[in-house]
Amino acid sequence: MISLDIFRLSPDVILPKYNSKMSACFDLFYCPTTSSITGYDKNNNYFTRELLFGKAVYINPGDRILMPTGLVMKLREVYSVETFADITREKEELRQFSVRLHSNSELSLKRGITMANTEGIVDVDLQQQVYVLLTNIGETVQVIQKNEKIAMGEVLVNELVQLTEIKDMPKSYSNVDVNLCN
Repeated sequence: MISLDIFRLSPDVILPKYNSKMSACFDLFYCPTTSSITGYDKNNNYFTRELLFGKAVYINPGDRILMPTGLVMKLREVYSVETFADITREKEELRQFSVRLHSNSELSLKRGITMANTEGIVDVDLQQQVYVLLTNIGETVQVIQKNEKIAMGEVLVNELVQLTEIKDMPKSYSNVDVNLCN
């Protein structure tokens, strides 16, 4: 079994939680740990922005902002009677797991706030604060309040593959001839 250990950078940081018994992902919240945030504007100019009233942050159309969660996550193996009893099961490396971050659909639909990188990946060896990279794809300024839900996360098993260079171009399985370079 895999456990996701959570460390809060301050006592007021909200722990991730499942919204319901049937939720596939846990909710993550905007929890500032400093008095400013950083990002890039729609013209790719780097900025540091002071928080409003020390808590809220505004996101202009086209901004891409690193939103802090106030959390450090660590995946670890937890042994149970079942894993010791099943001698046919091979020990899985932690490298085969990651935390995946997904956009909050309500923020995306109602306010045009989505993840700039579509999906965030927290690798097993990252032992730093987790940030969510948000962007405003709408046409109006949006304000994100402290402790507002900004993303969802889940632990996934990554299928590690053997990467092999080959000398000849592989033949397609499809009859469709697609040349995207023309």
